[in-house]
Amino acid sequence: MILFVFCWSVIVYNPVTYWYWNQNGWLSTQLDKLPVMDFAGGTCIHVVSGFTALAYSYILGPRNPKIVSEYRSSSNSFMVIGMCILLMGWCGFISGCDYKLSATTFYIVVNTWLSACSAGIVWTLIDYYTSAIPLEEPEYEGIELRELDHDGSCTQSNDPTTTSLRKISMVSFTSGVVCGLVVFTPAGGYISSHTSFWKSIVFGVIGGFIGNYSTRLKYYMEIDDALDIFAVHGVCGIVGTLLVGIFADKSFESSGGWVVGNWIQITYQILGCVVTAVYSFVMSLVLLYIIDMIPGLHLRTDKLFNTRMRRRKQNGGVSEEGEIEEIAEDLGLERAELLGSDWYELNGEYSFDYMEFIKVVDPKEYAEFINAETVSPEESEFSQYDTSDLQLRKRGAFFDRQ
Repeated sequence: MILFVFCWSVIVYNPVTYWYWNQNGWLSTQLDKLPVMDFAGGTCIHVVSGFTALAYSYILGPRNPKIVSEYRSSSNSFMVIGMCILLMGWCGFISGCDYKLSATTFYIVVNTWLSACSAGIVWTLIDYYTSAIPLEEPEYEGIELRELDHDGSCTQSNDPTTTSLRKISMVSFTSGVVCGLVVFTPAGGYISSHTSFWKSIVFGVIGGFIGNYSTRLKYYMEIDDALDIFAVHGVCGIVGTLLVGIFADKSFESSGGWVVGNWIQITYQILGCVVTAVYSFVMSLVLLYIIDMIPGLHLRTDKLFNTRMRRRKQNGGVSEEGEIEEIAEDLGLERAELLGSDWYELNGEYSFDYMEFIKVVDPKEYAEFINAETVSPEESEFSQYDTSDLQLRKRGAFFDRQ
């Protein structure tokens, strides 16, 4: 990974930023031959990173099915804190591209927040609308579903199979906020004036809508982009860059977009997006392929494990003896992939021990320590565990399952 980042920054990132931000770059507004407007890095940062992530996900392959089956976010609290810090930092680096403190700086900061919040609201509403999950009777057996009458009293639902569950998710809002920040990045000062606040809202609404539905692309492409970097950064970076060609004013050495009669500008914006996306994707693929071929620098701990898992599912399973032999053969590398590369490379050490506990402890694994007849419903099932040798047992949990 470190080798790839070094080679990528030299071969991919630095040349692309030169194209846009150096006065002699062939896509810079200063050279004015094929001027692509990119105020703070919508193309040379976000499109580059998005299509690099797409290439990395393609080469890396899907995650272990055992990890994905019950995946959930680790800490929503940290996620919200990170979003707030990101908002503050984003205001600094976009407004800082003005290189001076002026009224435009204030306009840029306000527009940054407007775009981020509007995209977050749109993303949340889309997820809220599409999160209507039919409550199946077998899955919710024993759960009494109730509805509210018009007077506020509870009544029992007579048709639980048609009851739907909708919820507002903080994960959705934070994803939308990041999407809005990315969309506004190439615009920045080009749409920031005392009469242009509505433009940032348009950017956020369009970006939140397209960004949300772009997360579905990975299922069609069969690429496991775990963090949706391609959708949030790659696609939204392109959306923001194209919108600049429509809504940009004449400012910061630019000729503006469609709103001021510069009809050719959208062509330059499309050219910049296509060239940047293709160059970043192809060069990243080449770098990753070469690095993965070097002994000791493989991108995965066990490159063939997921392939064998998919083949086993397609073939409808194998015999018990063959499965036992295969599990015994792959046990060490599979455990390394499940617990993370830090565990594998640092000889069993962890940065955070509680993460190891969360990953390993499963009530079904410790069923022998629970006496079902003595546990009352009010007691937590975890209170019955014998934790005196937890450190030893949890480190061997993947070996000693009965």
